[in-house]
Amino acid sequence: MQNYRRSALTIMALVLAVPVMATAQTWPTKPIRLVVSQPPGGTMDIVSRQVAERLGEALGQAIVVENKPGANGIIATQFVARAAADGYTLMMGTGATHTINPYLYPEVGYDPVKDFTPIANLVSAPNVISVQAQVPAASLKELIALAKAKPGLLNYASPGVGGTGQLTMELLKSSAGISITHIPYPGIAASIQDTIAGRTQIVALPPAALLAHFKSGSLRPLAVTSLHRTTVLPDVPTVAESGFSGFEGVAWFGIMAPANVPPLVVRTLQESLQKVMAAQAVRERFAAQGLDVTYLEGAAFSVYLQKDADRWKQVIKASGAKVE
Repeated sequence: MQNYRRSALTIMALVLAVPVMATAQTWPTKPIRLVVSQPPGGTMDIVSRQVAERLGEALGQAIVVENKPGANGIIATQFVARAAADGYTLMMGTGATHTINPYLYPEVGYDPVKDFTPIANLVSAPNVISVQAQVPAASLKELIALAKAKPGLLNYASPGVGGTGQLTMELLKSSAGISITHIPYPGIAASIQDTIAGRTQIVALPPAALLAHFKSGSLRPLAVTSLHRTTVLPDVPTVAESGFSGFEGVAWFGIMAPANVPPLVVRTLQESLQKVMAAQAVRERFAAQGLDVTYLEGAAFSVYLQKDADRWKQVIKASGAKVE
């Protein structure tokens, strides 16, 4: 009798487990939505569409990119935070949505930690601290020396308050103890144009926005803000190499899901993303666009997110940057 009961319990456990196993084995059974918080054509959109194509092939289901721009990413992030935790709604997260906005705005309507499951960080784009051609500085050390010799004389341009370009320069100001004035512009193009014209002297943006101006000689790259040199500008040193150990300020792009997505679905996504991002053709394609593959998943991604949030929280508080 005892053996019979033991066998019956074993059979019952197996029966109860079947729906769970079937769900994991059959996911995904329909197209997956990848929400992007920027309009079509920008770096995030380009990254998202390239990853979506390859990931869809790996999973055997279409990944449909859905652009939901507005409020510096807040609209899209709120939407995904409230979506069903079934793996069929994902988003391309970045610093703006998860490690900057919560400290820049008085209220964002979501918790960047509690409302999301970090799947994997995919690529990052460093900023390149660059100067107008006539600025007498051939290195970051020389620029800092110039700023100290003439405090308040130099201005830096950015596409607006709260971007990694502006916050990176504020981090440099506090790290180096220099006084440089921030001039915000309504977009990347305007910030570059005024720097080239000499109305501002410094600009910090991702490589893709600046490469043509480096080639023409109208702008001069001094340092990249990633921990390691970037593939597209291998001869340009990092800020850390220039005397500021551990300095980092990059735009990262990673897949996020709503909180409480089933672990087996998370694992399936990560296994597929590992393969996608390891492909040489994918890495070369991103490198040509000034993006470095910086794959992290699960706990490692969570640790990175916390570190990034702590960094920008301090910078935003010290600089007084805010958006009403």
